[in-house]
Amino acid sequence: MRINDNLSMSSISNHANENLIIPYEDKALLFQAALGQTYSPIVITDANKGVVGPRIIYANHAFQNMTGYTMDELLGQSPKILQGPLTDKNVIDQLRTCINAGIPFEGTTINYERNGNPYNVEWSISPIKDNSGVIQYYISVQRNITAFIQAQKERNLLIRALNDSPDCVIITDSDNKIVFINTSFETLTGYQATEVIGKHPSFLWIESEQKLGTDARQSNDHLHFQTHKPNVRKNGTLFYVDQSIAHIQDESVNVSHFVSFSRDSTDRISKENALKDLAAKDALTELNNRRSGEQLLIHYDQHKKHHGKPVCLVMLDIDDFKKINDKYGHIAGDLV
Repeated sequence: MRINDNLSMSSISNHANENLIIPYEDKALLFQAALGQTYSPIVITDANKGVVGPRIIYANHAFQNMTGYTMDELLGQSPKILQGPLTDKNVIDQLRTCINAGIPFEGTTINYERNGNPYNVEWSISPIKDNSGVIQYYISVQRNITAFIQAQKERNLLIRALNDSPDCVIITDSDNKIVFINTSFETLTGYQATEVIGKHPSFLWIESEQKLGTDARQSNDHLHFQTHKPNVRKNGTLFYVDQSIAHIQDESVNVSHFVSFSRDSTDRISKENALKDLAAKDALTELNNRRSGEQLLIHYDQHKKHHGKPVCLVMLDIDDFKKINDKYGHIAGDLV
């Protein structure tokens, strides 16, 4: 709530319809009742320029509830009684400058309740002038923003924790559009937040994994989904991740967001593939060994039966191969 900069006592008293005559005393009661019923804390001070400064002449119920002071305790007091050790002196200096200049003020700081408890306050102050343009009063509309500040701190803490995580974190909305990524995601994929916010995460998937990613997000039967799949970096290189996707529900138990945690498993996959190669290939020739060859024959035999197409097997042998080894050595023989 912001009081118009040009607000004056005459504009208040003459705002009624010309055909509706309301005694001045009744108008004052009406305005006081209106201020008393509003949910916004409001305090009015005089325009005293002395050492004490402006003094409180009115505070509505919302202001009394916010501060813990009664009207009797507030009347004649300076609003300075709400200040304390954590009150931002720079903000108060800005307030004093605006008061001296006769211009509106807006700011936030920490004030104190009657019992000494601090609270975050956001407030505006506007001067009220008489018909001659002389400031007679100041009206202040305030708001306790302690809960908002606390929620903001908790949100910032959560973001710092997610950014410090070694795992890639992606949060998408119910339409699968990205609303958050952490720094590990940027490091691993090469994409910056400005490039991916609002996009579907499918730009990371290779074509064969498109359906798997969609199924993971459409599977509302389970709140968690785990998978292992390859992704593609911004530069086109392939990497593997172990991924866990959780469904986040709102108060109505509807899925509102998806949270994905992914850990780079490229090194592990490379080592596993290397071990598979060692088990399947001859160490010297790097050709498939007997066991691997038999598995390939079984695979192609099943392929033939499934597709109804013939498979051709060609066997090659070199006569007197031992003579090559004896004459040129085993290294040359391996090359042959």
